[in-house]
Amino acid sequence: SDALAPAQERKGTIFLAETSWDRDSDRKRLEAEPSGRGYQVLPDHDLPSNEDAGSEEIKKALAGWEMAIHLIGNQPGMVPKGPTQTSVDELQNEMAAAESDARAIPRVIWVPGDTQSKVDSHQEFLRLLGKDDRVQRGADVVKGDFEVMKGAVLQALQQVEQKKNAP
Repeated sequence: SDALAPAQERKGTIFLAETSWDRDSDRKRLEAEPSGRGYQVLPDHDLPSNEDAGSEEIKKALAGWEMAIHLIGNQPGMVPKGPTQTSVDELQNEMAAAESDARAIPRVIWVPGDTQSKVDSHQEFLRLLGKDDRVQRGADVVKGDFEVMKGAVLQALQQVEQKKNAP
């Protein structure tokens, strides 16, 4: 299987943000797309529950990535122990946006149209994802169903590959 392929044969790294439990199965389904095309998908294990360690891990996963995908659910993702009490959804989005600014790397954020949260901080994050340029930086925010989002991801992957193969 390509899990055992030597690193140099991999096409690159895709950052597929850790998500809330209600989007876990979607994340697994989507992961098959880039990994089936020879990309490494990170993070490939659960993030640490400590904010500093988690941020460190996200930073490592973001270091070589060529595209980021965020699947946003009705629930906030894990809130790591730490000073900011920010969910991994927001932490990953913030860090990926900054990295995208620095390197002009595409991001796809999936917020299905019916996404609603009873958690105030997460509902506010959903609201900002819908309208705040700072929160959306570098991203295509997709509201359709899974297939629409998958299409947006594959389109972004194509752009990544065209950029690579450009003379």
